[in-house]
Amino acid sequence: MKPKESFMTKNVNIILLFIIVLVIVVFIGGTVYYQDRFINVTREHQVAVSTLKTVNQQLEMYKLRYNETSLELNQTIGTLESEKSNLKQMYISTKSELEDEVDDLNSSLRITQQDLEERTDELADITTDLFNANSVIDDLNATIKSLNNDITNLTSEINSLEDEIDDLEDDLDECQNAGNST
Repeated sequence: MKPKESFMTKNVNIILLFIIVLVIVVFIGGTVYYQDRFINVTREHQVAVSTLKTVNQQLEMYKLRYNETSLELNQTIGTLESEKSNLKQMYISTKSELEDEVDDLNSSLRITQQDLEERTDELADITTDLFNANSVIDDLNATIKSLNNDITNLTSEINSLEDEIDDLEDDLDECQNAGNST
């Protein structure tokens, strides 16, 4: 009789094969996972490098613009300084002319203010006359409205009386017809 073999001893080859297959599957899974992660990291790196190149190009462009602008600014400052000097000379030369013009304008302003006061008084008188005329117009409009109401009432009364005359004429015709028939 053979000694009884244990399950392990009997199936050692199958167990080893299973362990080897399991290890291979784990390695393959790990390889696929890390390869996918590596591709994603590579893509992100390429995007970052592209963005960095773009930013670097923009920085170079801005540096060039800055240098151009700085040069233009220095030229503009020089131009402004010379214009400032010219303006100062013009200011000094025209100041007395302007003061004379201010005196003339003040004199003209006083005359214009006096004229304005006269015109304001005239306007006040005309406004009063206009207010009085508007009051008369309002009174006349009220009278016209009252007369129109009277006309309407009288027209209604005339129509009523004409209807009554028509009724009386009809009654008279009936009476005459009744008298002629007998």
